[in-house]
Amino acid sequence: MIITSEPLDEGPWEPIPNNTIIEITENSLKMEILNPPS
Repeated sequence: MIITSEPLDEGPWEPIPNNTIIEITENSLKMEILNPPS
């Protein structure tokens, strides 16, 4: 399942930028930042 992120107010993480994709699998969570600063 791949979702586009929205800033989260809850959870053990900082707000997630809107250009980040979170990929959730059965046993892992991967965050991928699109167009990272050069």
